[in-house]
Amino acid sequence: MTARRTTFLFTALGLLTAALFIADLAVGSVAVPLGDVWAALTGGSCDPATSDIILKIRLLKAVTALFAGAALAAGGLEMQTLFRNPLAGPYVLGVSSGAGLGVALFLLGAPLLGVSAHSFVQSLSTNVYSGRASSVLRAGSSGRLRTMNAPYRPLCS
Repeated sequence: MTARRTTFLFTALGLLTAALFIADLAVGSVAVPLGDVWAALTGGSCDPATSDIILKIRLLKAVTALFAGAALAAGGLEMQTLFRNPLAGPYVLGVSSGAGLGVALFLLGAPLLGVSAHSFVQSLSTNVYSGRASSVLRAGSSGRLRTMNAPYRPLCS
């Protein structure tokens, strides 16, 4: 790759990132014009409610998304460099299995830590696992549950 092409790609991707960052600030459940976004960011005159939405909610969310994306990209680059494999993923080091273990430990140990929303979190995980179970079992036209691999034979012809 030539230096000119590399410069062009970094410039284009940087401008795309800035444009998407500004779009993230402007787009939401309350549409905010770009002029008001600019006024809120620079301290100009705009509606106080708009300023609060931009500075206290959307800016924090956008900056967090930007840093999280950068951290994930750096982590992926490190793994690919470490293994000298451009296709290296999180499964190589067991990161995905470790994340699953962390979620399981949280769900089992949250009552011991006094987490007040534990029942809500546990109901979410139950819904996820029941969703997986429903993909294995499917209701036939007779209303009986059957496995996906078992042939369906109605009781009455």
